[in-house]
Amino acid sequence: MPPWSAAPLSLGLCLLALAVHTRLRGFLPEDPPGPRKQHDRPRPLLGAVPALAMLAACWACGAPPAMLLGLLLVTLAGFLDDARKAAGGLAWPVRLAAQAAAAALLAGHLAAGQDVLVLAALGLLAVVLINAVNFLDNCDGVAVAVVATPLLLATTGTGWSAAGAFALLGFLPLNWPRPRAFLGDAGAYAAGHLLAATVLAWPDQGAGRLAPLALAVVPLLDFHQVVLARVWLGIRPWVADRRHLTHIAMNLGLPAAWVAPAFALLAALGLLGVRALA
Repeated sequence: MPPWSAAPLSLGLCLLALAVHTRLRGFLPEDPPGPRKQHDRPRPLLGAVPALAMLAACWACGAPPAMLLGLLLVTLAGFLDDARKAAGGLAWPVRLAAQAAAAALLAGHLAAGQDVLVLAALGLLAVVLINAVNFLDNCDGVAVAVVATPLLLATTGTGWSAAGAFALLGFLPLNWPRPRAFLGDAGAYAAGHLLAATVLAWPDQGAGRLAPLALAVVPLLDFHQVVLARVWLGIRPWVADRRHLTHIAMNLGLPAAWVAPAFALLAALGLLGVRALA
């Protein structure tokens, strides 16, 4: 299967799921409006569907089994968390355990032969990336933009990583510029896992050890600045607020519909900049 075909596959599955959801309320979890939300009525959390399309596309394009199993784990954990939002969500130790297991699978397979400390560091990086993408899923289209853009630029549209990126793009018309559905934790975890798997699997081409991190400049920058800001202010790092780079951009006057394209451009420039420095 050519990687680009994951986009229409994902879009078709998303449209089918959305149609079923409109007829059978409760088929998908929903995100209600709230003080920090931009929507005025509940929106379905559809991310498990493009995640499954990503799983199928990556499998068809030869992704390693460890990546596929980890993707399934984080998608399931995210979906259960989405489904239990009204009751406070899935317990954080369960979510972290699923992410750690997926990260361990990635590090163990993609960095086989490294010593224990290196494997632990790579596993921690994978967990950070999964959560960093989830952190950025706070404005329409941004999570998809900051993952799919650098992956497609770096892979020139070939391989399992590109197939996963195309699967994410298939969901984009339902989330941006006018959102009919959201990724939720299931889709954001899956997107973060795809990014982490690509970073860990990136071949060493003599460009320096930091070169693969060029794929994740924007999520890592946002993650670290918002965590440091919360710690400085005495707020628990995992408590959501409006201090993300996306919120800063909108506070400076950038229209909400322009945030995703702007961050896609930042992701592309970050990829080129870090590669140039490496």
